[in-house]
Amino acid sequence: MRRHIDAECRSVRALLEELTPREREVLTYVIAGLRNKQIAATLGTVEKTIKVHRGRVMGKMRVGSVAELVRMTEKISLQPSQLVNSLGRGTNSTNGFVLKQ
Repeated sequence: MRRHIDAECRSVRALLEELTPREREVLTYVIAGLRNKQIAATLGTVEKTIKVHRGRVMGKMRVGSVAELVRMTEKISLQPSQLVNSLGRGTNSTNGFVLKQ
């Protein structure tokens, strides 16, 4: 059972490695529950751009829904970092991620 969980975690981490820094950033906001329009405003871009990034994240992570994406990231204890500073970026992590050990 433990080997299966370890293999699953390695698989999720490998998929995350395929994301660009911007896709990881968008992923952070998506799993935090923000809507495309909110993410666009926070990152200083347009909603269409976020839709493109979000679609690429979903494809690269091989999921069909945001709920599935959240469940996948929870498997490796991936948490959205604090998204409250003025730049809209996490203050205590790289690429907007906090990985629990």
